[in-house]
Amino acid sequence: MKRTDVLACLLVPVFATSVGLGIAGCGDRRAADLEPGVEAAGEPGAAEEEPLPAAVAALASPDERLAAILVLGDEPGRLPSAAWREAESALASYLPSVTAEGLSWRVIYTDLPAGDFLAIDLLEGEGDLAPRRAWLHLLYRPAPFPDERFDGRPIRGFSTVEVPGRYLRVQLGELELLAVPDAAAMRTEAALRELVGRLDLEGLARLGEGGT
Repeated sequence: MKRTDVLACLLVPVFATSVGLGIAGCGDRRAADLEPGVEAAGEPGAAEEEPLPAAVAALASPDERLAAILVLGDEPGRLPSAAWREAESALASYLPSVTAEGLSWRVIYTDLPAGDFLAIDLLEGEGDLAPRRAWLHLLYRPAPFPDERFDGRPIRGFSTVEVPGRYLRVQLGELELLAVPDAAAMRTEAALRELVGRLDLEGLARLGEGGT
């Protein structure tokens, strides 16, 4: 997939969200990526999970492995399913607890021919059928942005591009974070910035420098 196609896959749902459409093949799940005859991991009859790439497995910390997986995901080709699980698990430490608010997070690694990303859904309740309040995509996308401050927090390699109430795109070192509202209550500049501000932005910025 060309880089421009990946960008379209990320930004088209911004429009679709505003008019209540779903976008087939963009974002939401790995099922369409599976080769014929291969079932999703964990389902009856699924093939044994492929191991992590050796270069990733050799890294000591989950943060370093997550950073390496995001970089590898930008390259053409398919990552083994163990890399998906590793990335999904490691990213959880960067998300705030929302259980007390009746919310939950769903994190799914989306493996594309090139330009993979982590889909992060903020759900109103538990389970896949719970309404989605907002969604975020995290991916490797190097860009020469200057340092900025987010609500007074100095974050190296940080900058933002914003359409108030529609989306907030944040550059964190060599990573890009895109936040888009689903629920009407999230479609304000303040709501999106509050959501993004609750994440461990400093940690994600370090992750964008290789996880060190």
